[in-house]
Amino acid sequence: MTVSQLVGQTPGQTPWSARVPLDPLFARRPESAMITNEERAHVIRLLHDSESEFLELTSGLSDPQWTWQAAPERWSVQQTAEHLVLGETAMLA
Repeated sequence: MTVSQLVGQTPGQTPWSARVPLDPLFARRPESAMITNEERAHVIRLLHDSESEFLELTSGLSDPQWTWQAAPERWSVQQTAEHLVLGETAMLA
C-alpha cells in the first residue's frame, strides 16, 4: 500500500484540497536550475524510504486515531498524509 492509497487518492487524481494553485516555488525553472538525473534518483529513493517508514508507523492506527486532531487548527495524521502526497506529487512532476 502507498501513502496515496492510504489517503484515498489514486495516482493522477487531484484531491479536493488541491484546488488552490501550487506555490510558484514549483514553477518551471531554467535548465541551469534543474537537478541532475543522479540527484533526482537519490531524492526518489529517499521518498520511497520515507513512504515505507510512514506506512510502518501508521499501519496500526485505528480510524479514530487516523482522523483525530489535538485541536481544530492542528492536522490529523490523515491530513498530514495528504499534505505529503501533494508535496511529493509536486516535486516529482
